[in-house]
Amino acid sequence: QNVFYDHAEGEVLPSNDDPYICSVQLAETLTWYESYEDYMYSLVENLERYGNEEDYLFRGPSDISTHVGLQPETEYAVVCFGWSGAPTTDLFYATFTTSKADGNPEDLEVDFEVVRANFNDLRVACVPNVGAYYYATIVEESVLIERTESVGGVQEALLAIADEEIDYGADYFLYDSRAEYLADMGASVRRSEIFVNRLTPNTAYVAFAVAVDMTTGEFASDRVSVSEAIYTRERVYSDAKVEFAVGNYYDGTELAKIDATMFGKCTGLAVVPYTIIPNSSAT
Repeated sequence: QNVFYDHAEGEVLPSNDDPYICSVQLAETLTWYESYEDYMYSLVENLERYGNEEDYLFRGPSDISTHVGLQPETEYAVVCFGWSGAPTTDLFYATFTTSKADGNPEDLEVDFEVVRANFNDLRVACVPNVGAYYYATIVEESVLIERTESVGGVQEALLAIADEEIDYGADYFLYDSRAEYLADMGASVRRSEIFVNRLTPNTAYVAFAVAVDMTTGEFASDRVSVSEAIYTRERVYSDAKVEFAVGNYYDGTELAKIDATMFGKCTGLAVVPYTIIPNSSAT
């Protein structure tokens, strides 16, 4: 297998075509449970809660290189075990340590993929081409145009916007320096996602990223990666509605005498059953 700063390349070869779980996890998680059986059940519970089955349940050979976005210089484990509603094999695992992220900031290029666009929020994935730390954000296109006119260029405007955001973040979250803020919250060296909300419907935005120096907190390059215009959706108001149909009134005290378990707290109250009736647009 080949190991990089944010992923590893390798193939899992099972002995037969029975279904099995395969996932890349922090190696230290293997020590968090009293038994590997407990670990397997907990892992599947988390995978089912946060992932898609096709990303972790396999038959036949599987490729671990799809597990991207790992942290540099960190030990991980490829964990595999047979699964059919419960473990059908012992736990198998192999560990590896990702390499250092030592990409040249001057070579950094970030591609952007729209993960989700709603009328008032955007989620955009950032995919860097080298292992260099970067700061990424989203700005309304009209704001960028105004800043470009005031400072004399798109690149200068984007750098000014990023500079102000980093300063604001460090100050708002009470960090002693820009570098500390970037290390904890602001910067990434791997595939990451930007999420912004409270946006304006049917409006153009752009995502952009710039390399940062994690020691000084300043920009490590003047190069800026910029997305195409990304549009929020138009806000569509639904005609969905519900009605309440109220039934007969009942004496809660009398009901409590009939069934104290169900109606014991209704003593002295009126009990009013109702039915919720949605129209065809409500789900």
